[in-house]
Amino acid sequence: MAFEFLSDCAIIETAFYPFPCLAPVERKIVTKEDQLNNLDNGVEWLISCIETLDDKVFHKKMNDWSPRDVLAHLIGWNRYTVEGCRQIKQGETPDCLVDPGEDFARVNAVSVRKYRSRDKHKLIQELRASSSELNQFLSNTSPTARYTDYGVKYQGAPLTIRNMVDGLIQDYFHHGKQIQQWAGLFQKSALCLKCHSESRCFGMKHRKNEESPAPTQ
Repeated sequence: MAFEFLSDCAIIETAFYPFPCLAPVERKIVTKEDQLNNLDNGVEWLISCIETLDDKVFHKKMNDWSPRDVLAHLIGWNRYTVEGCRQIKQGETPDCLVDPGEDFARVNAVSVRKYRSRDKHKLIQELRASSSELNQFLSNTSPTARYTDYGVKYQGAPLTIRNMVDGLIQDYFHHGKQIQQWAGLFQKSALCLKCHSESRCFGMKHRKNEESPAPTQ
């Protein structure tokens, strides 16, 4: 999964937000309060998407990821972000960005293994706990520190506390939309949930068999 860090002049798209007061406009994250609100909204929206899934869909893999894996991935990134921001303030590249693997595959795999519970409610509790840790860190970080360039670069661009957190916020809304799409796909193809991992029939084979006329004797 890509984890995109936004430059300090970047605009956060809010078209994915499920809140009428925010969609479909664009707005800049300017204050710490804006950023904290967007983080909280992203966390709660993703949780609301997850809570609609039954256990079978929650554990079903799509494109090598399941919604369970997405939760583990974001729990990990909440904590990577706290530690990473502390390292940025020391002028150090965050450990999670040193050899993270292609498309962050290595660091994401660590999170998927570390937070390996299959219990949806336990993982949601862990997500809220880890996001609360990040919220507390940001609440105690001064506005000046959020924007300060400590000399850390990522892919040639300055990496600040602000744009590292903005990247995580964007990831929440990306995955929330992704889970909604997966849920819709599985609802449309409920007849073939049991065989989806082996085929792409999306229920069509089952419907075809059921709709075929009975052979004449």
